[in-house]
Amino acid sequence: MSPKKAHYSGFTLIEMVISVAIISILMTAIASAILLTSKAIPSQDSPGDAALKATKALARLNEELQSVRFFTEATSTAMTIIVPDQNGDGDAEQIRYSWSGTAGDPLVRTLNGSVNTENVVASAQSVDFSYSMDDVSELFTDLGGETARLVFRHVRSVYVRIKLDTGDVNNVETAILHLNSPPILDAVHELDFDTNPVTTDADANGIADWSTADSSVFDTATLTDGVWDVGTDLVTSPQYDFGGVTTLWARMAATTSGNVGPIIRLNVDSAVTGGPISAWLKLETDGTQTLHVSEHTGGTRTDLITANRLPAGFIDLRLIVDSATDRINVRVNNVDIGTYSFNRENLATFGKVVRLREGAAGGRFDFVRIYSGGTVKR
Repeated sequence: MSPKKAHYSGFTLIEMVISVAIISILMTAIASAILLTSKAIPSQDSPGDAALKATKALARLNEELQSVRFFTEATSTAMTIIVPDQNGDGDAEQIRYSWSGTAGDPLVRTLNGSVNTENVVASAQSVDFSYSMDDVSELFTDLGGETARLVFRHVRSVYVRIKLDTGDVNNVETAILHLNSPPILDAVHELDFDTNPVTTDADANGIADWSTADSSVFDTATLTDGVWDVGTDLVTSPQYDFGGVTTLWARMAATTSGNVGPIIRLNVDSAVTGGPISAWLKLETDGTQTLHVSEHTGGTRTDLITANRLPAGFIDLRLIVDSATDRINVRVNNVDIGTYSFNRENLATFGKVVRLREGAAGGRFDFVRIYSGGTVKR
């Protein structure tokens, strides 16, 4: 009996050709779909991606502006802000946004001078910062006993517009409202004596705000619970003219009976000639304190005001010095004492500094804060 022959089924040549053709058509369609999809995804250089990055940059700027303490620069193409510590080192941070003014250049964010620089917008046709201001008035008793005022300009809001291309379509913009209306200042010097004062950098420019007058090492043993028992003189650093309007706040005390304690020496508008002003406290034998605010002309010190019978302990002092009018307003423990004219002197021998020092004995400071310049309306 003969074995049965096996029968194998398969594709004919024509079927194979047709199958290959169909698969080729499907593959071509799939490849085209993938290509179209990939083109729909924005590239790093696409207008959509550029707008997205610019929007993220503005969101970041918005967040940073909410915590601004003050501005040190506010122009149409650059803005420098000082914000509280962000990296845990205890120091304030300086953040600067700037655009060169040349179409196609980036919007640059710089942290603390040059520690960290990045192009937050790779290419901008134009960048414009504009500012809405609040007027903050300081009222005081002027010469003759009449009420006068200085009006300081604070930033209420910032409007930012970034143009990304030559047309008017691909632009991003935002308005950022400040809750605290920070001031615009030219220079800031602060001390709270919680740490070594010669390491303080309130405006985060990488330069210490204070140094010892004789360049010696500061003795930290003179600091106790945020109070400085005056030893070596401290002076502001680097040298600065203190022109325009300078506002100084200090909390200080004289602690040794019969002796002059803390002394503040402020050389106002010291570019050429200016007003060397001193404020100092003496503890009287009856336990009260006397504040003197004096000028120096021709080597002679003359009292502008004397405030007697102040209580023992720390005294809060505020001085507003306007070099444009050669006037100084004095406030003690939040009471307006008055406004006085001062004479000018060649300050070449005094230096462009504010000096903190001790008289005979017993000088103490709790804090000192000096705001210089800024935008003022008289």
